[in-house]
Amino acid sequence: MEAAFAPTYANLSMGLFELECLFRTEFYLKLVIRYYSFIDDLIVLVEGGQDKVRKFVAVLQSNKFEFKFDGQQIGTRVPFLDVVLNISDGKSLKTTVHRKFEGGI
Repeated sequence: MEAAFAPTYANLSMGLFELECLFRTEFYLKLVIRYYSFIDDLIVLVEGGQDKVRKFVAVLQSNKFEFKFDGQQIGTRVPFLDVVLNISDGKSLKTTVHRKFEGGI
């Protein structure tokens, strides 16, 4: 069972990370189009291709908080929480419900 204060602690930790390690980076200032977060889940829309995303994830990985990040994009689909963002025409987003696979019977 999770502690009742875990989401608050996660919000505080991520807020400090954002201020100290993310928002001040040149990469963020130049290439990030949109940035959204929910507790400890982030979605960052970066201008450019897969190379830019990989570089941005590498920037995120090198932080003093030892937070770990991954970049997930499947073609023009980006899973985030219980939603899949579908990038159409390279400019607009459409959403669909995303169900994570749970192992078992």
